[in-house]
Amino acid sequence: MGEQKAEVQSDREREWSLLRRKYLVGPGGLEMEPYKEVLGSLHHLAISVPLDTWKHLRVKLETAGIEIAFEHAGSIYFNGPDGERLELLAEPLGEMNGRPVL
Repeated sequence: MGEQKAEVQSDREREWSLLRRKYLVGPGGLEMEPYKEVLGSLHHLAISVPLDTWKHLRVKLETAGIEIAFEHAGSIYFNGPDGERLELLAEPLGEMNGRPVL
């Protein structure tokens, strides 16, 4: 039974590896770098705030000299003090792209 489980796991690992190379890193894929562990596998932390608060915090980040890594449609990404990726999102809590998610 143990050998069969190991074989299935091995098949899954091979399948994921092929998919990853084809769609994520290979030519024509998303050109994503290989996955790296960061702060316990946390990709980023998004914090929803009202638009007026978002505008206020954006000015405070600039004033403090904090580099904005990426900005798009009401989202600001920047690094926290420990290198973690943070996002300020100008959407009500429980919504994403104007649609309820909770």
